[in-house]
Amino acid sequence: MKLSILLAFITTMTCFADIQSTNQESISLFDGSTLEGWEPIVESHSKFWSVKDGMIHGFNVDESGKSHSTYLVHKTPYENFELTFDFRLSGDPASGVINGGMHYRTTREGFKMAGYQADMGVNWWGGIYEEHGRKKLVTGNEKALVSSEGFKHDGWHHYKIFCQGNVHKLYINGILMSEYVEEDGDVPSKGVFGIQLHGAGDARIEMKNVTLKKL
Repeated sequence: MKLSILLAFITTMTCFADIQSTNQESISLFDGSTLEGWEPIVESHSKFWSVKDGMIHGFNVDESGKSHSTYLVHKTPYENFELTFDFRLSGDPASGVINGGMHYRTTREGFKMAGYQADMGVNWWGGIYEEHGRKKLVTGNEKALVSSEGFKHDGWHHYKIFCQGNVHKLYINGILMSEYVEEDGDVPSKGVFGIQLHGAGDARIEMKNVTLKKL
């Protein structure tokens, strides 16, 4: 009898925890009309970031034709969260590598971003990379993504980044791309988000519906 009561209590509390997680308040990190709350990590890179048609737009080639690694950084640090957003990464593959990502739990170090990055782009989809650190931590399940119905490298996609404690999970279009458990206790567990375009090719990014759920 006592065991039945205990099991019923555990089941009830588990369901309650699931409901709490589901009902966590969502916060919009992008208002659809301005870059309030965001800033380029380098002031001179303001020209690369703007809002058009209700979306964040970024590009990385200057007037001389040179491409740059550029970041648009959210000013507020977060620790445990579920971040979701819709995005399209495009560019000229003939110019080099078309690559970007969303930094999370990242530390600003002068003009650099040091920390985790949820990767985007051919051969990098859904991987976890530590910028200015240990480099690639996990390779994403790219085969499952690119073979999914209707997938295009330069199409619109939906990203979800789950981070709680030392557990990281990345999803693209509902597909679990990578899982990672951080075993180094010295790595910061709290930091900022940052949209990145890599400087190895002529790349562009569009992003909308940037929503955060605190866990």
